[in-house]
Amino acid sequence: MTETLLGSETDEIVDAKNFSGLSLVGLLLAIVGSFSLAYVQMLPIAILAVVIGAVVLLLAKRKELSGFSQFLGMLAIFLGAGSSALGVFSRSLATQYDVEQAKAVSAKYLENVAKWDEDVLLLLNGVTLEKADSPKKTSPESAEGKVRSKIENDPIHTEIRSRKTTPRWVYAGLDGEFPSESGGYVYKLRFIDQAQTNPPSYWVYARKNCPKGGPAQAPQNKGRTLGPNDLVVHWYIDSIESAQKL
Repeated sequence: MTETLLGSETDEIVDAKNFSGLSLVGLLLAIVGSFSLAYVQMLPIAILAVVIGAVVLLLAKRKELSGFSQFLGMLAIFLGAGSSALGVFSRSLATQYDVEQAKAVSAKYLENVAKWDEDVLLLLNGVTLEKADSPKKTSPESAEGKVRSKIENDPIHTEIRSRKTTPRWVYAGLDGEFPSESGGYVYKLRFIDQAQTNPPSYWVYARKNCPKGGPAQAPQNKGRTLGPNDLVVHWYIDSIESAQKL
């Protein structure tokens, strides 16, 4: 009887030392998923690591997994959940900051369309103004000439500047965001002119001159040590479009 008990205890000890390779996979995925702090593409991997870690813990008693396997499962859950939560939170703060900057530059642009301050409009279109005596100043082929022609002939700009009632711009929300072809990032904001009898609404496309993650995420800056000037973010206005009236 004594031998049977010892044999049974020995079997339990052997069984209790079962190692789960799944727990190791979960931990490795959690480590890779921790890059979701910087790259949103890694977020699904971090979530998968949490799921695998939870599965390991759920099966631990039935499969008599070792304490080490359970520890790896718990670590996968901790790393995966922590990195994904922090990644989402940090990106949310970054997006909110970007939206505030986009709102400010868009409101400034709309105000200057109504005043028709062409110099400010050109600067916010990304044009470096030429000196007054420069032949490029009035050249239609220059960057300044092309942008000047665009805003002077654009029907939306003409509509806003021609109003007799001074506009009162009210921000109505973020309607979209997407990478631009130039390598920057664009926010599509909606503004309403509440000073008008039937308030018209407009979409303003505000662009930052770098990816959403900042200048360090730009392809040309990979592997470079960036100085203070390289980290400066500039905002421009790509276009204004008429939205549906509310």
